[in-house]
Amino acid sequence: MSLAVTDPMPWDAVEPWLAEALELLAAAPPATVLNVNVPATPRKGENGSLRWATLDRFGSFRVSVAERRESLVQLEYRSTDADLDPSSDTALVDAGIATVTAIEGIRAVPPEQIPFAEPRPAPEARLASGPRGEARAEPADG
Repeated sequence: MSLAVTDPMPWDAVEPWLAEALELLAAAPPATVLNVNVPATPRKGENGSLRWATLDRFGSFRVSVAERRESLVQLEYRSTDADLDPSSDTALVDAGIATVTAIEGIRAVPPEQIPFAEPRPAPEARLASGPRGEARAEPADG
């Protein structure tokens, strides 16, 4: 959950959205991540439910390297001044609407699902002496 920045930060503004976000997450497929963005205003009226949104391409700010030395990298935030897609999470939160976007989580993809992947042969076992001199197989990598 992300809360729009204001001063002071109204941390309790997130609480009314938690139950709805958790219900959505419980119903989502495995490995789904919910990106929930909440305006820094109380939940009310037509803004009373999370709205599905697209992810904004860049957001309102980008991080850039301001200075780089041997043992230091200083970052700064810069406004993108980009035109926001009106259905994006950033634009909707700026309009006072809480948003949710479902994101598929990271998972391992079996090589057979990648048509250009060349199958690798299984590592060959090598023989080693056991405690009584018997031969036993060990993986090639050790």
